[in-house]
Amino acid sequence: FPSHDRAQSKCIKVVYIGRITPSKGLDLLIEASSDFQVEELMIDIFGVVSSADTKYYEGLIERTSGKMNIRWQGKLEHHQVHHTLMEYDLLCLPSRTTEMSSLILKEAMAAKLPVVVSDTVGNKELVKHGINGLMFKSGSASALKEQLTRCVLNPQFLCDMGANCSPVTKLEETTEAHLRLYAEIS
Repeated sequence: FPSHDRAQSKCIKVVYIGRITPSKGLDLLIEASSDFQVEELMIDIFGVVSSADTKYYEGLIERTSGKMNIRWQGKLEHHQVHHTLMEYDLLCLPSRTTEMSSLILKEAMAAKLPVVVSDTVGNKELVKHGINGLMFKSGSASALKEQLTRCVLNPQFLCDMGANCSPVTKLEETTEAHLRLYAEIS
């Protein structure tokens, strides 16, 4: 469970963990958060940048210069992920492209951390809108802002969604269940 009380939190702490590349949609999160005050919403960004995405990254750094509610945290080592997730109220995964089977999304669910994700394939299979997370139209900063506003106005909603998060079934468990089912019906 989170190391702080989400319901008592006055500022919603959002985390982004992932590659910093246009397809991941980090610019959407930055745009969506532009009107929030530091006491309402704080965003920490963990990620790595490939040489091909340096211009994109530099543009984001420039856009967030002077924004007190957006902090660049650098690379996060895998062994630090679970502990880090416990410090936040919400994980944002604003991808523009299919995620298939996002590891960070699965780790957030296991940590009982609600998520706000774009409605791409992969995300839609794991997130039940309003139950264990929120979805928004892929590519739409205004739709993401709407979901962030919902969380800021009702922090208890984050607690409720977090309680509904659960670890995602492992591939081996899914395979075994399917094999048992096939054995029963054949």
